[in-house]
This record gives sequence, structure tokens and C-alpha cells, in this order.
Amino acid sequence: MRKRLFILMATIAIFAAQPTLASTEDSKFQEDSMAISIVETKQRLELSAEQEVKFSPVLDQHIKQRSALLDKYGLNQESSSISLRNLRNFRNEMLTLSEQTRDKVAEILNDEQLKEWDSIQQENRVAMRQSFSWQ
Repeated sequence: MRKRLFILMATIAIFAAQPTLASTEDSKFQEDSMAISIVETKQRLELSAEQEVKFSPVLDQHIKQRSALLDKYGLNQESSSISLRNLRNFRNEMLTLSEQTRDKVAEILNDEQLKEWDSIQQENRVAMRQSFSWQ
């Protein structure tokens, strides 16, 4: 269940940046699926009300920045391809983004929640790798 959820979340993140390519139905599905993924992430972390108020903007910013990186490298399209050099650059930028986001959430989450966050992020990385045709 967890694996499918995060494969779905990663896939949506890849395609959400191109809403103009999707039909209205597809866009609605993507938006609904992303909202469900965000809710399930928050549930997995078992956030308190106070934590959720602080965590939500950090998660939203992370998702927007990740989508911007996918756009930048053209990885939000079904038939996308990427050179090895750009792949390395993309990976480095994604790692930097992940580290910056982890630093922010570490100020909000307790140790147990932070371990769960790390687990969620690892699942997302695996799902993203699997979604690329060259992997």
C-alpha cells in the first residue's frame, strides 16, 4: 500500500507540472491524487495540529520546487529523455532540495516522525527512479 501510494505521488509530481497537456478529467484526477498523497503523508507522520500548521507550507514548497526541477530538465513529459550530464545535475539539485527540506522538517518533527519522513523520501526516490524509462 505504501509503495503504491508513493509511486503514485512521484508519478503525479512528474506530470502535475504540465496541466495544459492533460484533459480536464486528467487534471482533476492528478489534483485529487496529489491531495490524497499529501493527506496520507501527514497521516503517516501523525502530526499534531501545531506541527501540521508548520509542516504544510514546508511540504507545499518542497512539492513546488521539485516540480520546477522536473520542468527545468524536461522530465515532466511522458516521452522525456535526458543526457547523462543533465541527469547528474538534476540528481545533485534534487539531493540539495531534499537536504534543505529535511533541515526544515527536522525543526518541526520529533525523532520518530523524522525517521518516517526519511522513509517516505526514500520511497519517493525509488518510485521516481522506476518511473524513468532509462532506469
